[in-house]
Amino acid sequence: METVRTLGLGGHFPKAMEDLDARITEILLTREVRDAAALLVGRLRTLDAIHVASALSLRDELTCLVSYDRRMLETARVEGLSAEAPRHVGLTPGPGL
Repeated sequence: METVRTLGLGGHFPKAMEDLDARITEILLTREVRDAAALLVGRLRTLDAIHVASALSLRDELTCLVSYDRRMLETARVEGLSAEAPRHVGLTPGPGL
C-alpha cells in the first residue's frame, strides 16, 4: 500500500507499479502475522509492526528487510533479521531516520 501511494504521488504509478508487481510476492495478513505483529517489542507504528512480522514469516527466504524507518530496522535486527536502509544520492530521509 505504501508503495502504491508513493508511486501515485510522484505521477509514476502505472509503469512503475507494473514493473514492481512482476517482482514482488504478496503476503496475506494472516492471524499468525497479526499476532506476531502485536507481540513485537519496540515502539513501532501498526503498519511497520505488520511489515516486520510479515518479514519474520519469510525469515528463511528473506535476504534483507529494507526500510528507511529506524525503529523498524532496529526491531527487525533485534528479531534476528538482516535489515538495511538504502542510500540514494540526494534522498532526504523521512522522520524515522
